[in-house]
Amino acid sequence: MGENLVEKAKEIYKDIPIDASSLETYVKLMQLQKELQAIFEEKYSHVDVEKANSVLREGKPAFLGVDLGLNEEELGQAMLQITGLLKSELPDASQSLERLEEAWKSGQLSLVNLGESLLTGDVDYAHAKAEELRVDHEVLEAVTAWVMQVLFQALASRLSGKIDISTWTLGRCPVCGGSTRLEIIDSEGSAHLKCQFCGTEWGFQENKCPYCGNENAEEITSIPADKEGRFTLNICHVCGRYWKVVDERRTGQAVPRKLYDLWTFKLDLIASGGKTITPEQ
Repeated sequence: MGENLVEKAKEIYKDIPIDASSLETYVKLMQLQKELQAIFEEKYSHVDVEKANSVLREGKPAFLGVDLGLNEEELGQAMLQITGLLKSELPDASQSLERLEEAWKSGQLSLVNLGESLLTGDVDYAHAKAEELRVDHEVLEAVTAWVMQVLFQALASRLSGKIDISTWTLGRCPVCGGSTRLEIIDSEGSAHLKCQFCGTEWGFQENKCPYCGNENAEEITSIPADKEGRFTLNICHVCGRYWKVVDERRTGQAVPRKLYDLWTFKLDLIASGGKTITPEQ
């Protein structure tokens, strides 16, 4: 079904400090989400674009003007496909995943309620539900996020080219409202941010912090992460946060942008203090 991320990802494994089997599991999950996205796109074929544009003009993310139409059966079936893949790839997590499946089938677990709690930032709901089901709350939250991500990727795909994000200057995603730590410099030298949750891309000022809006170059440190100049780690000394930059003038465009966050995982390790490198490495 279209581009095969699993095959494409093999070209970049050498740049990612994670064992190949774990990488392949994650990319298989991305591929499955991509296939599920195509199913959910029909759901938003008649999305109210004008309403989405209206909330954008108010400086709010477009999804707040859209009826997401959360449906228990649709979300549950997506979850079963995701947990099915993960059970086959991660045997140690099978017991927790099976509990989630059984809880949903018996009505103990509502994906709609979990999805809404995710959107409102209500972590207490997911924690309480995880305790009730005797599963790790991180497993429950991750599975919920992966299911909701499919939904938002479908919405973003449907809204792409239809909503006006030309004047959006915030570092948060204009579709889902999520923050991102991924910047792309395209082949023409223009800067864009890419949402790591729904995949939306929008123009953004280069060397401006996407979190606090700091534009003072003296307050931003840029660390080249390889000798080819493909990747750069930017650290803002005003808010203390970081973001990653992929320069397509150096990388070319053979690798799908969907894989850029994974491709630059080494920069996340640098930022977290997991490893110190020099451009010569």
